[in-house]
Amino acid sequence: QMSSNISHLVLQAIAHVDWVGSIAVVLLMVAITMVGMSSSGGPDVPTPNISDVEMPDVDDRAALINYLVQSQLENMGPGFPVSEATCLEVAELVAERGYYPPGIARQYAAIIADGSRVDRLHSIELPFFVIHGDHDELLPHVCGEDIVKHVRNAGWLLVEGMGHDMGPGIEKVITPAVAHFLGIGTHA
Repeated sequence: QMSSNISHLVLQAIAHVDWVGSIAVVLLMVAITMVGMSSSGGPDVPTPNISDVEMPDVDDRAALINYLVQSQLENMGPGFPVSEATCLEVAELVAERGYYPPGIARQYAAIIADGSRVDRLHSIELPFFVIHGDHDELLPHVCGEDIVKHVRNAGWLLVEGMGHDMGPGIEKVITPAVAHFLGIGTHA
């Protein structure tokens, strides 16, 4: 399973819960719904360096597919590798469903323009759990640690070998941690 399905895997594992008053932030990459950029935007954390990101011409399907595959390969961690063939399958799906570079640029611009979210993080009263990879080169794990620092009673999981995307097997690490945080057991 690729990261776009990880939340479904976690939810399936804890599906016996009717309602959860908690927030889990998972740091992800490539065509995935993200909660903000998973950074406080505070002055003490790095911002992603997107100045050297060159978006491909969407009319050149081969260049687009290559870009998407390389992006996945560059952002995965060594502990949860995904084959190039799987990356190609995901890239084909992304290209088929619609890839819109101006939308990505606007997302980054909005995140950066939003500035610091520290004050809003301080106002969170729900249980809050942050998951971050120790091999995330786009947003180093200090970004996740900074979120935890600003949310009262936040939980934290630094996943060894995880990058800015999630590969097969990550659910075996994340699901028990989220279930424990929520105070529930998991089904075998």
